[in-house]
Amino acid sequence: MKHDLNDTEQLQHLYAVLECDKICDDVPEAFWAFDTIKKLSARHVTNGDGNGGFEPLTEVTRAEFAAMIVRAYELVNVSIGEAGDMRFADHDSLSVWAQEYVRQAAYLELVQGRGNDRFVPQGEANRAESAQIIFNLLF
Repeated sequence: MKHDLNDTEQLQHLYAVLECDKICDDVPEAFWAFDTIKKLSARHVTNGDGNGGFEPLTEVTRAEFAAMIVRAYELVNVSIGEAGDMRFADHDSLSVWAQEYVRQAAYLELVQGRGNDRFVPQGEANRAESAQIIFNLLF
């Protein structure tokens, strides 16, 4: 049935959560984190290495962790929108893909610098920092 909208009718917005069944080449079903990685990849919280893999045993950088946390935040909340200026002194060392994620994570006060107002984007996210970021997200 065809329905033409006239001036008195309003167009309703439809929203959908996009999900895909993404399986990374280097994560076998027997791997202990297979289901977690598969679900987070399907919801675009994790993106893998860009070559079809996930590299499950590789250390995660602070920039990568900030990106995952922001994507998870947007999944359960609303879009963050404009986040203001980058506040870290080493923002020039951020990869282009990570700049907006780190800016948003800092704006939401999910991440902090490591002294001297530096983010250290290629540094590993240690357990204490990871726990603090998750705590900041939840509380």
